[in-house]
Amino acid sequence: MRRMLEEQIIPRLLARSGMQTAIHLKRFHSYGLGESHVDSLLAGVEELVPDGSVKLGFRAHYPQLETKLTVRGTDLDDIRQKLVPVEQEVRKRLGNFILAEDDQTLEGVVLAELTSRQGSLSIVETFTSGQIAARIGPLPGAERVFRRGIVARDLAEVWAAAGLARPSSTGELTRETAEAVASATRRQTGSTHALAVLIDLDDGAALAALGRHIRFDLSSRFTPCSLVIEGGPPAPDLVSPEVEVHVSKVSSHPEVRSLLRHEQRRLGEGGAVMEGRDIGAVVFPDATVKIFLVATRKERAARRVREREDGVGRTDDPEVADALAVRDAQDERVNPFVPAPDAVPVDTTGKEPDQVFREALAIVRERLGAGS
Repeated sequence: MRRMLEEQIIPRLLARSGMQTAIHLKRFHSYGLGESHVDSLLAGVEELVPDGSVKLGFRAHYPQLETKLTVRGTDLDDIRQKLVPVEQEVRKRLGNFILAEDDQTLEGVVLAELTSRQGSLSIVETFTSGQIAARIGPLPGAERVFRRGIVARDLAEVWAAAGLARPSSTGELTRETAEAVASATRRQTGSTHALAVLIDLDDGAALAALGRHIRFDLSSRFTPCSLVIEGGPPAPDLVSPEVEVHVSKVSSHPEVRSLLRHEQRRLGEGGAVMEGRDIGAVVFPDATVKIFLVATRKERAARRVREREDGVGRTDDPEVADALAVRDAQDERVNPFVPAPDAVPVDTTGKEPDQVFREALAIVRERLGAGS
């Protein structure tokens, strides 16, 4: 809302008023600092221009933070004069955390630097779906720099792809492990630089730290209002078998569960319809209406198959049923599926979505009052 006010509404009002004005947007892209931290670091920079014509704002887009300076003046010369001391102060306070400015991107800066040095790059990734390589590969000129991308979920596969004989004796992911993989990849591919991003699913603190850089929102661009992650709808591979097999392990970490509870509560502020394993019992224990949906394992497996086949084809798959049973057992050890005491149970076995919806709506109306 603030961005719309400053970048759209106020400029239009000024234009209609007949007042001569110019507006400029200066952007700094940083990595490694959260929005609240940067906000505190830059406290008072707006006051360097006493007339209030410089405004500070932020926009998070994983894994970076965009710090914005909106400057208004009578003309571009006036804007430049106001912007100089503020720009200098921002660069001084944020220092090396600034990785790019204005239309530059992190991957663009890396590519430009490697190109200027006649360097080359190879990347090894685990549990990222190849997103790092995907950001660099399509850039103009990347074909002269980007040598190879390795994407794997198993450490043994990473070592094999990098040409290493065997994993370390402990099997743990450490900085030394990543350095060994990067060095081996650089030798094997002949690239001047290599980046190894190896994620340890047993390190709850590290996973939570990673999760804090991801932005979740509810967007009214969709009907009904839907979840968006980093400004877009959830990627289809979030419900893929490769991801699901690791869900229980990741969610078993208290640090991860605490982070997700905080995000869910933030999204639910002001009212929302939300579903999840412990939404009624843990996340929103004071919710006005709680419904506990259940179904037989066979029914749940059939629905999962239909989801993956876009609602057509067969509804039985032994592998899906077995995977569901394994995940249920893992979840029971970490987070038992227990309804809130005041939740209304609804057995959805053999029922179509519309029928379940009508039952749920009747429960909501009963709890809120017949006139709702």
